[in-house]
Amino acid sequence: MNSNLFGYTFKNPKLLKLALTHRSQSSQNYERLEFLGDSVLSLCISAHIVHSTSLDEGQLSIIRSKIVSKFNLNKVANTLSLDHHIIAAPKQTISQNIRADVLEAFIGALYLDQGLTACSEFIFKHFITESFDYNIKKDSKTRIQEWAHKNKKKLPKYSVIEQTGQSHNVIYTIRCETCCGLQATGSGRSKQIAEQQAASSLYEKIMEHNYETYS
Repeated sequence: MNSNLFGYTFKNPKLLKLALTHRSQSSQNYERLEFLGDSVLSLCISAHIVHSTSLDEGQLSIIRSKIVSKFNLNKVANTLSLDHHIIAAPKQTISQNIRADVLEAFIGALYLDQGLTACSEFIFKHFITESFDYNIKKDSKTRIQEWAHKNKKKLPKYSVIEQTGQSHNVIYTIRCETCCGLQATGSGRSKQIAEQQAASSLYEKIMEHNYETYS
């Protein structure tokens, strides 16, 4: 197998093959590397937006969620023509989720093979552009409310499903759900942050299910 992909030559080609292999093809597949890549991506994006902006914690969470969302991962994967490199069974359909997961697995493999500097370079090149807009024009809660009004649906319901930590450092987990049966959860050190995280994840699901959406 070719050990070069997206401009990076792997010292350990087996890592690259593993990152590109779907479970329909082998029990030795990308899932563990995806787990690692998700964390590396989140770390690199978090460090970049903290360094590059003066946004508060809640706004940083919204921006990071937007950048690392499955929807955005899928866009980047399409730009890289990742489908041509995925190793899967002949009848396996390459869905948006698979495409996004493989891209995260590639990042995880790159981290193990070449370290954080190479990952940061790759992520900055493909996820952050010079024209990236850090302005938060409409937060996810607003977008979902507008979607509900436009499509004559009930407004989303938010509920606290877990509260952990000491009184001075409480972490809230909140569920956001719509009448369509879609739901998502989010966590944060305030209910507002947790609600925004949940709404961001839910809005992503609305887009993935091809419901009518708009900016």
